[in-house]
Amino acid sequence: MAGRLDRLASAALMTTLLAATAAAADTAPLLTLKFTPQEGTHASSPDIPPALLSTPLAVVFEDDRQGVDPKVVGEVVEDEKSDPVRAANDVAAFTKDVLLRVAGEWGLKVVPGSPRVLKVRCIRFFVTQNHKTIGAMFASEARFVFNLAERGRVLWEGTVSGSAHRYGKRNEENLNEVLSDALKEAYANGISDPSLVAAMSSGGRGAGRGAGGGAGSAAASPPARAEGITPAQLLTELVDLKKQGFTTDLLVQYVNQKTLSAEMSGKDMAEWKQSGMPPAVIKAALARSPGAKQP
Repeated sequence: MAGRLDRLASAALMTTLLAATAAAADTAPLLTLKFTPQEGTHASSPDIPPALLSTPLAVVFEDDRQGVDPKVVGEVVEDEKSDPVRAANDVAAFTKDVLLRVAGEWGLKVVPGSPRVLKVRCIRFFVTQNHKTIGAMFASEARFVFNLAERGRVLWEGTVSGSAHRYGKRNEENLNEVLSDALKEAYANGISDPSLVAAMSSGGRGAGRGAGGGAGSAAASPPARAEGITPAQLLTELVDLKKQGFTTDLLVQYVNQKTLSAEMSGKDMAEWKQSGMPPAVIKAALARSPGAKQP
């Protein structure tokens, strides 16, 4: 009899714990996703050649964030504790709608069923809110894999990203602003990527390295490796990290994890230097260029 009572008590305790866990999840911060980019401080609009604006393009979107609850889009960190931020609306539908919206604003001719297809896979969409004594620090990142294909033939594939940081009040508005800024920047970086533009212009032909061209020249851009990143995109990430106080050694290690989709040009090197990148970081980036010998 006593053993049966113990089992019943244990079962009741487990039920209570499960209910408490579910209640905690239900009370996690809910964020209604809204596209509210801050044009004045984080404007992003790609430079698209006029010839491409009339080319029909089908867009396919896929949510491919691995190892996370599809509703989780961030975390609130305070006193060494972290609580998830859950989206009240569908994350995949929201990020897809934003892509179609900005593509239309930028003049791209999105036509479902077109032979040329841009597949966009979302691999990260996340914001971290760190509470401070005064206000809060918001940091967001959006990362996607762009795959351009025509009738089943892959013309170009690469990873694009955007990020944003801001201090402000602890509210939903700031969360949406930094997420929107990162999202718009990622899409702008992807659509204006020189290698993607070259592939769209030539159908995958002639996008190899040309004589006398720099990293900013579409005709001279080499084919991007999968998971590649342009020097300009990498510089944006490094500037953000440097502002947060990361040391040169850590920045170098970060660069060593990347693969550039275009070679570092003289203009790129000058921009990196003007942005305050240490020589060791620039040297590491040069070693990650497509033509460099990897260790």
